[in-house]
Amino acid sequence: MSKIKKSLILYQTMTGNTEKVAFRFKQVFEKKGWGCDIIKVGKDMDVDNLPFDFQDYDFLCAGSGVYAALPGKELVDIIFKTTHRTRRAGKIVHVHQKIKPGPKKGVVFVTYAGTHLGPKEAEPALSLLDLNIEHLRFRCVGRFSCPGSLGKRPTPGQWFGDITGRPNKRDLVKAEIFLEEILEEPY
Repeated sequence: MSKIKKSLILYQTMTGNTEKVAFRFKQVFEKKGWGCDIIKVGKDMDVDNLPFDFQDYDFLCAGSGVYAALPGKELVDIIFKTTHRTRRAGKIVHVHQKIKPGPKKGVVFVTYAGTHLGPKEAEPALSLLDLNIEHLRFRCVGRFSCPGSLGKRPTPGQWFGDITGRPNKRDLVKAEIFLEEILEEPY
């Protein structure tokens, strides 16, 4: 009897856009027979007492909205502090370590409004999340991004024009295909 593979989707959102992608990813994992935990990161999450252990999972998805070209601070703090702190003699100390991505895999994903440079605004956030999950020993095997609406009314001067309602059905189908193709690769 084979062990059921487990995935963790850890995400942060202010508008609900990233949450739409996170739940589409969850559907893909469940369709493929994986166990899947999904956790929304908030300001009240205790970084020192997380309700999960990254190492209990075979696959990690880390996602966020893009805020000034970066992912949400709370999500980055959770990943960074998990990898860069340890207890020694009862005290928390910072450690620096060489990145050694392990055999486990992961993906990063963001939603962005693209008000200034369009899709380029997602790149710094994706790069930072990619680097951070590799510190957790998950080899980043993919990056996904799509536009996300800032609200119910168009924001004047947006790079994309009117992105009200994004991510839309088409964006979510792209997210689904993205993750399905990654999970089809030999694990």
